[in-house]
Amino acid sequence: MFVFIIAVIVILAAALYLLYFYKVNCSSKECFNDKLAECDRASFIEDSKDTAWQYDINGKSFMCLLSQNYCTECKVNVKLLLIKSGSVDSGKLEGLDMVCSLPFGLVRNPQEDLANCHGDLKEQMQDLMINRLHAYILSHVGEIGVELDKVV
Repeated sequence: MFVFIIAVIVILAAALYLLYFYKVNCSSKECFNDKLAECDRASFIEDSKDTAWQYDINGKSFMCLLSQNYCTECKVNVKLLLIKSGSVDSGKLEGLDMVCSLPFGLVRNPQEDLANCHGDLKEQMQDLMINRLHAYILSHVGEIGVELDKVV
């Protein structure tokens, strides 16, 4: 009986590990997109000429495993690892992350729609965009005024 209990515990521990802790490390965008389509746990680092992003798919929720009716969104942790080019103020975004919710089955870069994300990276990106827009408006006030006069 003791051996049976130990075997059940080992099997449950292995199942929990595979469902909630094991993560495939994708080396290609295709591998990651395949995992994202199914919302399977995976990790991928996308290294472009301007930035390096780390994506971690958190996997399906427990309710999703019980019934596909509960699978409405897939949570992806997005971390900005490195900014290779851009303005100096962009550097403060490095190392920050956010969690994005994608509709289940949708394959795209999670950071494309910030409305579906939350976290420090999103807030700092929005602050940076607002500050840049504010600076642009201040530097072009005269041109904007002339264009507005044309409309009226």
